[in-house]
Amino acid sequence: MGRLKKSTPKATARSRTTQLIKTSRTQAPFANKPFHHATLDRTLTPSQAKAGGFRTDVVEAVTSGKKIKKGAFRSPSNPTKSGHSSGYHEAFGTTDSVDHLSRRTKGSKGLSSMPAMSRGIWKKHSGATFYERNVGPVMQASDGARTDTARMVLSVPGGGGAGHSGSGMSQKGQASGHDVLRDQVMRTLKDPALTPSSAGVLAGTTALFSTAPGEVARTVDRSSKMKDQGARASYEANRNQGKREAAVHFQALTPPEQATVMTHMNTFVQAMGHTTRYLEPGRPHSPMRDERGKPGQIHGGGYLPKPPAKQATAPSFPAFGASSSSSSSSSSTAPKGPVPKLGPLPTFSSTPPGSSPAVAKPAPKPATPGAIAMAITQSLRAERT
Repeated sequence: MGRLKKSTPKATARSRTTQLIKTSRTQAPFANKPFHHATLDRTLTPSQAKAGGFRTDVVEAVTSGKKIKKGAFRSPSNPTKSGHSSGYHEAFGTTDSVDHLSRRTKGSKGLSSMPAMSRGIWKKHSGATFYERNVGPVMQASDGARTDTARMVLSVPGGGGAGHSGSGMSQKGQASGHDVLRDQVMRTLKDPALTPSSAGVLAGTTALFSTAPGEVARTVDRSSKMKDQGARASYEANRNQGKREAAVHFQALTPPEQATVMTHMNTFVQAMGHTTRYLEPGRPHSPMRDERGKPGQIHGGGYLPKPPAKQATAPSFPAFGASSSSSSSSSSTAPKGPVPKLGPLPTFSSTPPGSSPAVAKPAPKPATPGAIAMAITQSLRAERT
């Protein structure tokens, strides 16, 4: 029998780290947790996990003021454990938003301006001024807020849904679904009250609400042909899990940060113009939904419990830009006066099998914007090989 190799402190520490990673990979992939470790995120490729994000190189370049090649923020498609390949939907800062942002002009007093633009929705944002200090948090949050195109159905203003390019479903209406995201990012850049943590939560909750609920997604033409076939049965369960993650990170914010997130989410919901969808009072996400469905269809039902007759939004959090000030880019839009204390999340009296209400457990310390957004959207991505 050979001699036993003496364990060194360094070797012991390494073995403990290895065991932690192995243990995490045997547990539920989307369990509630206040922190998000990219190295343990099974929806990332090994190279993405090592980098701590999808396109961290582009994030650093744009934040530092460098111009990038058109489309550089897009992350390439890669294989999943389900046997299909999927690209990524930039669910907060879209690819072209980042293209334009990289061509901004830095001005005085901490302000920057967008370049001259004359096409589509960007025409109204041509030359718009915003806070340069917000670029870094918005870029990091945008890198983390990504969903799989193979299972993505966008919410469309007015109440419908549209399959994303690469989803295998009808893409009719996806342009307008992306436009509301472009507007949301521009409002965020202009907000003087934005912080890194609030940017991360806002990016994640925007991505969640812009993902159509199951009862809408299955009405899209060719919805049964969704490329990620396995995601049809877990579609609403994945959205519900995102809400649980959102609750964790939202509860960790300070009251002013929570007010910032709620202000922008109320604006986003109004921009969507959905008469049957709403935010949970005092929360940046909608209530939990029924996760059940018929075989072969995208699963998901109505809110739990039954939604009230009128849209339930928190009146203490106005929509962004509601101030009478003539300059939204240079005046604070955070609500005045004390922010009301948030009560406990509601407990549903009736919950179907496999579903549970959101439970908010405060995170002991803040995470980066990208990590927060990545955690909230993790359940909207498939595991990678």
